[in-house]
Amino acid sequence: MTVSEQVDALQKRAADLKKSFETAQTENNEQVRARISKAKADAAQGQGELNAEASQKAEEAKSRWAAMKADLAAKMDKLQSDIDRKEDERDAKAAEWDAERAEDNAMDALDYAAWTVEQAEIAIFYAVDARGWADSLRSTSA
Repeated sequence: MTVSEQVDALQKRAADLKKSFETAQTENNEQVRARISKAKADAAQGQGELNAEASQKAEEAKSRWAAMKADLAAKMDKLQSDIDRKEDERDAKAAEWDAERAEDNAMDALDYAAWTVEQAEIAIFYAVDARGWADSLRSTSA
């Protein structure tokens, strides 16, 4: 999957999450809890399918994510200065290596973002469920 395809997939997942959230707000408690169960099952299935790769990449992504956050500004400045250099000053192998590292970093960040969207979906459904429960308790005690 290319970086562009991964961004498109993440964008679609985020749009689907928004639609699910809006729909869940109009549903009753049982329907929301069914959504929670389905979201958790879907997340578990997805995690099972990627378990081998995810275990290895999880630690890499965690450390890379922390490093990216810590020195993102410095990397962006260096990358911009590298891009701005004249073409004849740049070695083709170094440019390829830089591109591959940047793509690897982007893929890792997108993997983390996809995982975060998945966790956000579950959290949103829990929030809707909790709000529904609180509203039902308030209406029965009033």
